[in-house]
Amino acid sequence: MNATDVLKSKWVVRAYVLAIALAIWQVLGQSVNPIIFAPPLKVAATFSTLWSNGTLPSETLITVQTVFAGFLISCAVGIPVGLIMGRIRLVEYAVDPYVNFIYATPLVAIIPIALIWFGPTNTATYFIILLHTAPPILINTMAGVKSTERAMLETGRAFGFGGWRLWKKVVFPSSLPYIMAGLRIGIGAALIGTMVAEIFLYNTGLGFVLVNETALFNSAAVISAVLIIMILGIILAELAKWINRRFLSWAGGASGLS
Repeated sequence: MNATDVLKSKWVVRAYVLAIALAIWQVLGQSVNPIIFAPPLKVAATFSTLWSNGTLPSETLITVQTVFAGFLISCAVGIPVGLIMGRIRLVEYAVDPYVNFIYATPLVAIIPIALIWFGPTNTATYFIILLHTAPPILINTMAGVKSTERAMLETGRAFGFGGWRLWKKVVFPSSLPYIMAGLRIGIGAALIGTMVAEIFLYNTGLGFVLVNETALFNSAAVISAVLIIMILGIILAELAKWINRRFLSWAGGASGLS
């Protein structure tokens, strides 16, 4: 295999790019104050220390638990409401303006309200995650219901399906690609909402690490926490893609709103 063939491999190219980026980072990090911009070797050493003393594992576990709990709450609200809005026009007319209002509201604007209503508690965190995560799930679910072809509905009725059975056999399966698109967006939104809540509301999770180490001007520890957050985001995105491929292979190229 010659050099040209090797460079055709995406993983080889990515490895080269990563090596070059790390080399540039190391050179720049050694040329400035490490308090401002820690080099990768310093970050690696700090990461190892924070991991071995249990700080990163314990705080990462708290963040992961919060993300999934908030995401599940958002699914429990967003999917049923989206299904109802998609099929009952009166409910859509009544609820849609408020969903759009919440969806368009910047996340940081919700924090003072959550803090006043619930204080620096888990309830405030889940409230923030819900308002940030449920709208995209709800909107995609509603779009999926509305996209159900009339011919499919008529075919279902021709086979004797009506009411709940029509929903179960026709409407819901037809909406699944859109629902999955909403879940892919929602899991990322849940991570963002969790980090914002942890940083602004109370000292716990990876948000605690970011706030605490920033106050100490420990850029290596801050970068270590950011790397964990980036890895979590990648894992969650890949998990959503795997679930989509595993359970929606029958949908072919169908996709939802993103």
